[in-house]
Amino acid sequence: MGNQCTCERSLTDSCVGWGNLSHSEWQTRKLIVEAQLAAKEVQKELARLILRDGDF
Repeated sequence: MGNQCTCERSLTDSCVGWGNLSHSEWQTRKLIVEAQLAAKEVQKELARLILRDGDF
């Protein structure tokens, strides 16, 4: 388990090294991570709807 985040920029309670980023760099990385998480959820939902065993 990583160190606890103290800058409050991490999407989790663990430090991911975003404390030293500029505001625009942080926003960009945050959007990328959020998009990746959303894509994983869409993939899971598609698997649930299309495939009986849920695997791609």
